Amino acid sequence: MGADPDPGDQASKDAKPEAVSGVSAKAPAAEASNKPAPPSGPPNHMLILGAAVLVIAAAVMEQIGEFQTPQKWANSLFEPHVVDAPAADDSTVTIQFCQS
Repeated sequence: MGADPDPGDQASKDAKPEAVSGVSAKAPAAEASNKPAPPSGPPNHMLILGAAVLVIAAAVMEQIGEFQTPQKWANSLFEPHVVDAPAADDSTVTIQFCQS
């Protein structure tokens, strides 16, 4: 008759006030699940920037291929650009604009 109460009974008594008050240890976990997950991978602006760099590099490499060496290509950037007059019949009027 003078036996100590079962420890399991004591744990259930401790849990009851929490359930009655409406506060539980799982409430913060439920709030955390409502938050959106952080994005994975690089941001979109970095992908666009990377694609632009690749396109520009490909265009430059294609032009360098026509001149055989990067030095000849760089020199061609500063040479004067001469455009020949358009070929047309005597009855055709041509207008040529100079962009400099």
